Formats: sequence, C-alpha cells, structure tokens
Amino acid sequence: MTDEQNPDTSAPNSPTTDEVSSEYLAAADAAAAAGRAHESTVKRGRRARPAEAIVPFLSGLVFTVLLQLVIDNAVAETAYLYRLFRPPGGWVMSIVPAMIVFVLIWTIVDLAWKAFEGARNEADLEIREVRKLPRTIARESIESAQRRLMSMEGRERPVIRRLLWLLHYLESNEDAQRTHELLRHQSDLDADTAAAGYRTAKLFIWAMPILGFVGTVLGISLAVGGFS
Repeated sequence: MTDEQNPDTSAPNSPTTDEVSSEYLAAADAAAAAGRAHESTVKRGRRARPAEAIVPFLSGLVFTVLLQLVIDNAVAETAYLYRLFRPPGGWVMSIVPAMIVFVLIWTIVDLAWKAFEGARNEADLEIREVRKLPRTIARESIESAQRRLMSMEGRERPVIRRLLWLLHYLESNEDAQRTHELLRHQSDLDADTAAAGYRTAKLFIWAMPILGFVGTVLGISLAVGGFS
C-alpha cells in the first residue's frame, strides 16, 4: 500500500552525480586544451603582425629618401620632375609631394604583402596531405594525422596551424558537430581579422587626394601672398 501511494518517480537510467561530474570535468579539460592551443595560435599570429607593418613603412621611407636624393643630385632644376617635387615656396611645399610618395609606396608594398600571403595560403590548401586529411582521419588515428602535418614544411603558416588546432580540439572533445561549429566561428573571426588588415590601406587611399588638395591650397596661398 505504501509503495502504491509513494511511487518511485526517478528515471531508471538517470546518470549519477559522479557520472555528471566526470563528464563535466572531461568537457572542461577539452575546453582548456583547445583554449591553450588557440592562445598559442594567437600569439604566433601576433608575432607575425609587426613585420606586416614594419616592412611597408620601411619600404616607403627608404624609397622616399632615395627619391629625394636623386632629385637633388641627378635631376636638372629645369626638368619637370624637379619642379614636381621642388615646387616654388621652399621646403614647406616639398613636404606634400614627399608624403604622397611615402604613402603610395607604403600602400603598394602592404597590398603586395597581403597578396603574397593570400597566394601562399591558397597554395597550402592544395597540398596533397591537406586535401587527403579527411580520408587520413577516416583510415588512421588523429594522432597520425597530426604527425603528418607536423612533418610538413610551412607548419607555422595559418593553414597548417588551423588544421593542427582543429585536430587537437577534435581529439580532446570527440564531438564532430561541436568542433564543426567552433571551426566555422573561428573562420568568421579570421575573416574579420583579415578584413581589418586593410584599414591602413583604405586610410591611405583616402588620404592621398587630401594631401594633393592640401598642396594645392598651399600653392594658392603662396601665390596670393606674393601679389603684394
């Protein structure tokens, strides 16, 4: 009678507290391992970023200085090139053409650097081991696929680093759907980061006409001032 009045409402296969705790700890360990791998990837990417900024800056500076030396020492004062970079008005008027050349060379080198990196990443996607990676994982273990990638040249480049990070997370988490969603999210972040890398070039492209306008205003001001 007592059993009928107080039936057992617990599910017959409900997990115990120990099982829930172990699953939680395993998920936490997997997330921590993936976080460490991602942090390592971000640090390597940050170490590579200064070169992307320093090389265009130095290229623009060196080219501008060399051009000024050539104009001063090898170009006749009556030549159009000399008058273009040494307009009447003194050194103030010479600043604007020099700045335009500096910004132009910086932008060209920056875009060429990004084009080179993009072409190299596309070439990495066509590597045989990378294209065969899904079949390699299906036939062999994830550790074997990791060893294959680690033995390749260019493993410090973005494509191989992202695949190694993906395999590490897949090995730790063992949830293909979750890993797929995480990879898509990370791909969106990488796309946003790549798009943000063009901000400097867009700023300089916008600034060059402004510099030309400033040079025109300075020239008109000096001409009007000379009327007296």
